[in-house]
Amino acid sequence: MASGYYPGNDSNLRPNIYIRWYLGVTNFMGNVQLVAIRVKLGNQSIAAPNDTQALPSPAPIVVEFMRFLENNETWEMPFFWKISNATTTLEGSTRILELGINNETFVLQDSSARNGYNFRLIIELWTWNLESQGLQFGWSAASEHRVAWLQVWFNVTTTALT
Repeated sequence: MASGYYPGNDSNLRPNIYIRWYLGVTNFMGNVQLVAIRVKLGNQSIAAPNDTQALPSPAPIVVEFMRFLENNETWEMPFFWKISNATTTLEGSTRILELGINNETFVLQDSSARNGYNFRLIIELWTWNLESQGLQFGWSAASEHRVAWLQVWFNVTTTALT
């Protein structure tokens, strides 16, 4: 069972409380790979990645981390984040205005959820495709295309009204 994602195991988050996670990727492709981890913020109405069609989520990218990995190398990186600024309107819509990630602030656009419920961070693995000379969601292995992603849901609690 996966647990302990949030302080006190409570997914109802208040602004300015740091969440400490670690993200890890291991390269088993047989050669050096450029990998990217894209972190996106969505709500319940944003589509998740599509495994069968290998399509990423249309949620906006908040931050991207890139690194070359040697074959059999593991990259484990700290992912410390917090909701830096959020507001709730009189109509009950909660907007996340800023996220703090690894001591940087990211200003967000159109990141809202009704009553602050069902926000989610979507984390996708992207790799460099030699044929297209660009990043692709997932990776190609022989004649197959595979994808890897995860999402973690949370709610935002704030008393600020605008």
